[in-house]
Amino acid sequence: MPKSWRKRHFRQVAEVLERLQRANRYDLLAVGGHDSELPRFLGLLSDSLRERVAGNVLGRRRRDRPAAVRAQGEAILDRYELDRQRRSVAEVLATEAAGGPAASGLQACLWAGSIAAVADLYVQDGATKPGVVCDESRWFALRGETCPICGRRTRKTPDVLDELVEAVINTGAAIHDVRAETELVDKLAASSLRFALPPMPQPAQPATA
Repeated sequence: MPKSWRKRHFRQVAEVLERLQRANRYDLLAVGGHDSELPRFLGLLSDSLRERVAGNVLGRRRRDRPAAVRAQGEAILDRYELDRQRRSVAEVLATEAAGGPAASGLQACLWAGSIAAVADLYVQDGATKPGVVCDESRWFALRGETCPICGRRTRKTPDVLDELVEAVINTGAAIHDVRAETELVDKLAASSLRFALPPMPQPAQPATA
């Protein structure tokens, strides 16, 4: 392709991407091309478009198989998503450490979910944990035979995390499954909060005769 045609083609592609961005048709870009041509194309992108480039797919042969190129693109987007998850979890933990509206650890997040304080809930992908639920007050905890809020008996559940997620979704909060290796591997959950948490009540135990 003559150099003048190539430059015109690059400009046309950049203009199409700009229009699609203004129409909110995509969030990220994985840009593919040959290593000798890719810098020229990237140089034509606006600053706002370059901020959306998650990575480049470099083709070294004119007839790279589409499946191989697609696999490279998917790998780029996956790496970007894992990096985004690490950043998000780190921000929540930093907010908590600074005394801001955030909580980490399953017990604190269960309490936050019990009082609809969760804004965003980050859960370690694949994690499960047995616990208890009060079907009357929607109190969630790791243990406790009697709900400290309404006094009713609690129900045991094989996965209190799953019940927490369902409750948080019903309050309009966002759920984020975290596949990346972060501190959630040990903490299991973290959340940004709508308001500061009040003191956590202690589960009451039924009186014995």
